[in-house]
Amino acid sequence: MRQIIALAAAAFLLLAAPAVQADSNRVVIAQGTDSLIFLAGYVAKAKGYFAEEGLDGDVRIFRGGVQALAAVMSKDADIYLGPPSTAMKAIKAGQDVTVFGNIMDQIPTNIVIQGDVAKAKGITAASPMADKIKALKGLTLGVNAAGSAPEQVLKYTLRTAGFDPEKDVTISPVGAATALLGSFEQKRIDGFAFSSPASDIAVQKFGGVMVVNYAKGEFEPLRGFLYLGLIARTDWLNENPDRAARAVRAFGKALRLIHEKPDEARAAVRSFFKNMDEEQFNQGFAANAAAVPETPRIDRHSVELNRVFLQEVEGIKLDVDIDRVYTNRYVDLAYK
Repeated sequence: MRQIIALAAAAFLLLAAPAVQADSNRVVIAQGTDSLIFLAGYVAKAKGYFAEEGLDGDVRIFRGGVQALAAVMSKDADIYLGPPSTAMKAIKAGQDVTVFGNIMDQIPTNIVIQGDVAKAKGITAASPMADKIKALKGLTLGVNAAGSAPEQVLKYTLRTAGFDPEKDVTISPVGAATALLGSFEQKRIDGFAFSSPASDIAVQKFGGVMVVNYAKGEFEPLRGFLYLGLIARTDWLNENPDRAARAVRAFGKALRLIHEKPDEARAAVRSFFKNMDEEQFNQGFAANAAAVPETPRIDRHSVELNRVFLQEVEGIKLDVDIDRVYTNRYVDLAYK
């Protein structure tokens, strides 16, 4: 009888093994939106880098970063692509998450103003940064939504120049890129803060002047800001170190391709944005590629900038240990 039970148990384990193995190779990646800022993930998927690492990589789009992180916490996803500030808030709230990779270390937002406004203010795109920011005083500046990342970046920038965002400018939530460009074209706003390609179109098609291009690191106080990291539950990382390292390596291959063979990377990403105008797509790709790091390694200062930014913009005191927020352990495992 014992022999029969033992044989039955062995048979069950043999049958179950493939399922466990398949599950151990699956990685569900959560994004808060479908956007070109997630270049690395799209390249990794299109070029088969997840598969090269023996992973079944599945990218899922959620309605905002809050839902995407919630999917990770509820174990419906494994990795959230988002800023360390989100991880800091989660840790402060008692959730155990860790940032374990870097896929964008500049802010993909720009500030552009009307050409005639720039002329009246006596500035050009080549003017000193301090002069360009001072020229924003008294203007009506559009953003996509109240509380959005572009609005926060705009407010932070104004405060560094000694301005009060609530008094010295008028910030107008207009809507997404199409609405911003429509308002800009019709001169209902003096300028706006938003990412490429909207900002590039405002310059090239409507005669706007670029005030700040954050993706190129033009604004020193936020240069090197870790904008998108790989974030996971700490217990998932501890239980799956090899899977996490392979995911890091897949993203690392994508980062390298974006830097070394941008045309090949752009062609790979194009399949995810088939309905986007070709010129707009190319502009968006170039702008976001400029914000992508060469490797997934995390710099401590880039994480610290998130805390400084949040404290300044939202008044949130995040007294969490920065060394608790992130780790390069899985980067080291990926490239050992």
